[in-house]
Amino acid sequence: TYDCVKLTSDKLYLEYAEKIVYVGLWGKLYRKDLFLNIKFPVGKTWEDLATTYKILLSVDYCSQINLPLYYYFYNYVGIIQSEWTPKRLDEFDAYEQQLEFFKGKEKYAKIYKTLLFTYIKAISYSFDMLINSSQPQKEKKKYKKLLSKKMRKALRQYRQYKEKLPIEENIGIYETAYPRRMHLYWIFKRITRK
Repeated sequence: TYDCVKLTSDKLYLEYAEKIVYVGLWGKLYRKDLFLNIKFPVGKTWEDLATTYKILLSVDYCSQINLPLYYYFYNYVGIIQSEWTPKRLDEFDAYEQQLEFFKGKEKYAKIYKTLLFTYIKAISYSFDMLINSSQPQKEKKKYKKLLSKKMRKALRQYRQYKEKLPIEENIGIYETAYPRRMHLYWIFKRITRK
C-alpha cells in the first residue's frame, strides 16, 4: 500500500510554492497529450525551467506517490556542474518568462515572491561561476555587467515586499548588484569595528 496525494494545479502552486519554484522535468511521468500545445524552447538550455510550470498549470490535477519508482542519473558534467558559458543566460530567460507569467496575479503572489528570490540567488551563483571561469577577460567584463544589471532590476522588484535582504546573509547578492559600492561597505565595516 502507498499514499497517493491528488492535487489540483492551483493547490499545488498555492500550498507548495517554496518547494516547486524550480521544478525539473525529471522525476515525473507525463501524459503525451500535454506536449501538444506546450513545446520545449528550441536551442535553449534550462528547457525544463521554461516549460514545467506551463505543464503543471495546464492540468486539472496531478498525483504524487511517495515511492522510489523513478531513478535519476546525476550528471556530474551536466549544465549545472559545467563551467560558465554564455548559454547559462538561457536560465535567466526562463526565469524572466516565469516571473512575467506570475506577475500581478494576486492568486500567485506567494509563488512570484519565492520565484523572484530564487532568481536573485541564481544570478548571484552564475556571477560567481563567471568570475571563476576561463572566459576571456573582455567577455567576463561584458557578462558581469549584464548580470549586475539583471540583479539590480530584480532587487528593485523585490523591494515591493518591504523587506530588505540583510547584507550580512546575502553578501554575494549585493556584490553582484553593486560591486563598486560593496568595496565601500567593506571599508566602512573595517573602520567601525575599531
